[in-house]
Amino acid sequence: MRSLVDYLLAEGWTVSGSDQSLSQKDRQIFAAKGVRAFSEHCEENLSEQVSLLIHSLAISKQNPERQLAASRGIPTYSYVEYLGKLFEKHRGIGIAGTHGKTTTTALLAYIMRHCGEKPSLVYGGRLQGEAEFGWRGKSDYLVAECCEFRQSFLNYSPETALLSGIEQDHFDCFPNQDSLLAAFSQFCSKINPAGLLVINNDCDLTRQASQAARCRIVRFSVDVSAEKPSDWQLESISTKDKGTVFSVRSPEGNTFSFEIPLCGLHQVANSLSAIIAANEIGIELGVIAEGLKMFPGVERRFHLRGEYCGRVFIDDYAHHPTEIKATIAAARQRFGDYRLTVVFQPHQILRTESLLDQFADALSKADHVYILPIFAAREILDSRAETVARELVNKGNLLQLLSEKENRQFEYSPSLDHLRSSLDDSSITEGSSSSNLFLTLGAGNIDRIYHELPGFIH
Repeated sequence: MRSLVDYLLAEGWTVSGSDQSLSQKDRQIFAAKGVRAFSEHCEENLSEQVSLLIHSLAISKQNPERQLAASRGIPTYSYVEYLGKLFEKHRGIGIAGTHGKTTTTALLAYIMRHCGEKPSLVYGGRLQGEAEFGWRGKSDYLVAECCEFRQSFLNYSPETALLSGIEQDHFDCFPNQDSLLAAFSQFCSKINPAGLLVINNDCDLTRQASQAARCRIVRFSVDVSAEKPSDWQLESISTKDKGTVFSVRSPEGNTFSFEIPLCGLHQVANSLSAIIAANEIGIELGVIAEGLKMFPGVERRFHLRGEYCGRVFIDDYAHHPTEIKATIAAARQRFGDYRLTVVFQPHQILRTESLLDQFADALSKADHVYILPIFAAREILDSRAETVARELVNKGNLLQLLSEKENRQFEYSPSLDHLRSSLDDSSITEGSSSSNLFLTLGAGNIDRIYHELPGFIH
C-alpha cells in the first residue's frame, strides 16, 4: 500500500489514511510527505474532500470508513482492484511466484530506471537508501508485484509477466497443490496474448502453469546440470567480494557475464529473470550489466543492518523454509566461517504447522537458533501458537541429536523483549565478537528489534 501512496502523491493526489499498526517512525515518514495518518478507523477520518477510498483486503465492509464511503457514494476499491486498474492504464509488467517477487520487481524497475526508461513501480518493498517506496514514472511501463494471496493476481492482465517458481505457502488460501496450480494457471492465461511470459524452467509446477498462457514464453534455468532445454542457461557462478559473478548462455548461443552485489543462487535466478525482461523491451545487455552492479538492495531482503556489541546483523523477510534455506546459504557465502545465529519469528500458525519438518531442517543449517512466538497475522492468536512454536524447537533439537551435534541448537524466546535481553548476554556468542553473525528472519514485526537496541548502527 505504501508504494501506491507514493504513486498517487506523484500523480498529484492528496492522500490520507488509517492504520492501527503504524509506528512513530511510520508517522514521521508520512508526515514528511504531507500524508495525514490516523491510528484508528473512524468516520471522522473521512473528510468531505475525499473522492476515492482504497482499502487492503484485511478491511471488511463493516469498517466505519468503508460504510461512510458507501453512504456517500464514494468509489471504493481494494488495493488489488485499484492496482488492476493501473495495469489497464499502463503497459504492465507483473512479477509473480512464491519466492523472490519483491527483489525481482525491484531489480527490473531499477535496471529500467538506470537506462532512462523511467517506469512506474508498485510493490511491497523499498530500495535501500531511498525515501519512496514506489514511483510514478514518465514512461508507459508499470512494474508491479503480483501476489497470489487470495488470488489477488487474478485482478491483473499484464502485458509481460515473470514467474519465478511455485510452491505451497498460503495454506489458508490454497489447501492443496491442485488449487495452487489452478490459480497460477489462470494468472498465466490472463497475460496479453501478444505479450510475454518469462518462467523459471527449473520448477515443475511453473512449467505446468505456463501451459495455460497464450503468449510467447521465454524459459531460463539456473541449474548448470539441467538437461531440460532452456532459452537462457546459467553456465557458471562464483563469489566475488560481497556479491556474485555469473555467466549465462543466451538463446543465440552467446555467453554474457554479469556481476550482482547479492549473494545466493536464488538471487542469480531473480537477476536473470529481470535481465531477460529488460532485454526483451529493448535494453542492451551491457547497459543491464551496468545497472545490476549498482543495485542497492531492498530493505529487509538480506539487509545489512550494521553492528551491535561488535556482532554483524542481517535482516531478511524469509518466512518459508525454501527462503530460509536460501538466505542461510547466502550468509555462508558472504561471511564464510562466521558463527551464525538465526532469530526466526514464524509467520502464521497454519503455515508453521504445515511445514514444521521443513522449517526445522532449513533452520538446522545455522549454528544456533532462537524461535520467537508465532506472528499470527490473519489468524486468531491462541495457545496453539505457542505449542506449535515450541514443537518447532523440539523438532530442531531432535535433528541436532540425530546429527550428533554437541550443544543444544534451538531455543524458544518468549518475546522480542526477552530476545533483546539475550543479545546483551555475551554467553550467546562463541569466539571473537567480530566473527559472529546474527540473522533475523520473518515476515512479521521482528525488525522492530533494530529500533530498540541502544546505540545500534543503522
